[in-house]
Formats: sequence, C-alpha cells, structure tokens
Amino acid sequence: MSGKINRFLLFMLFMFICNAAFAKGAAEICRAIYRDNHSEEWIREAVLAHPNVKEIVKMIKTTDSPQYRMYILMKDETKVILSGVRILDDNSIIGFSVRIGDYTAPRMLVYDTNIERYLYSNISAGYDNEKYQEYIDTMDLNFLLNNFKEIEEFFSSLPCLTKEETDLLYERREKEIKILQNVDWEKVKKNYSYYVVLKADDFSWSQWKVE
Repeated sequence: MSGKINRFLLFMLFMFICNAAFAKGAAEICRAIYRDNHSEEWIREAVLAHPNVKEIVKMIKTTDSPQYRMYILMKDETKVILSGVRILDDNSIIGFSVRIGDYTAPRMLVYDTNIERYLYSNISAGYDNEKYQEYIDTMDLNFLLNNFKEIEEFFSSLPCLTKEETDLLYERREKEIKILQNVDWEKVKKNYSYYVVLKADDFSWSQWKVE
C-alpha cells in the first residue's frame, strides 16, 4: 500500500513541476509577444530620449521579426543609419551602424583566390579603435549614440572609396586607385587586415533615402 502512495506522491510532484515549468514558459512567451508588439514604440521612445538625437527621420520594419532600419538625425546634423535594430530579452536595444556621417561601416580589403581579384568584405579581424571595437562587441545602441562622434572620426581616418574607385577594384585595376597607393597588396593577399570605408551616398544600402 505504501508503495502505491509513494508512487502517487511522486506522480503529483512530477505534475506540479511540469505545470510550474509550463506556467513559466507561457509567461515568458507572453512577455516576448508583448515586447515584440511594443518594440517599435519602445525603441522610438528610447532613441528620442537620447540627448544627442534630434529626430528619427524614418523607421522601417525589415523582417518578419521585430527588427528595424532606422534613419536618425543627430543634433549636430550627422546622419546615422542603423540596421537590425531590436530589443533583447534584457530590454537593451542593439543595432548595426550602416552609416555614420558620410561613411559606411569599415570593410576589409581581401583577396579572393577563386577569381584572383581584390575586393572589400564585411569580415573583420578586429579594429584598431577602442570605441568602435567596444561597440562592435556589444552592438549597444546607447553606446553608439553616446560615442558617435569618436566613431565617425575613426571612419574618417580610413581611406574612403567612391563608386568609381570600387569599380576599379572590381576591374582588377586596384593600383590605379590613388587613395590606396600606399597599400601593400601582397600583404592584403596574405590576409593583412587593411580597412576602408565607402562614400555612403554612392551606395544604395547606406544612402540617405527617406522618401
């Protein structure tokens, strides 16, 4: 008899644990749904409350999940474009900087052995800039808005390629690009981490298109 009682008590304990786990899971799902439904409103409020921000010029939902592309005008008139802006479970907001000022985010020059051509890529071997590297490590939107001027200065210190110059790169005429005259192309071929930025208004993804 006592064996049946023990089995019954174990069964009841198991059911209690399962119900508690289900309730916790359901609560987390409800919180996630509520956060997703209010994410645009919360992101807008957080960004507009930042002392460096003048206005959000445009905000576009870019995927089925609540991620946004944002066009932000800072109080000093600097243009900032962000992609993948979203709220995490801890209510922090992250996003990737597509454009700051006149520049895109840095690209690394690489050599593609398959096509035997130099090109630029979004891959990174780490950045020689403390503020930008810290931002890349966290993607924290508040950190970017706090430090955008220093990050913009870092971008401006890198060679800036126009559309015409990137065309030369694709045509295997990299040595004709004046701004890259000091590049050791053999080092690039051996995976030397050499970075450039692109002139933002020359490239569709980072152009200031707010129509």
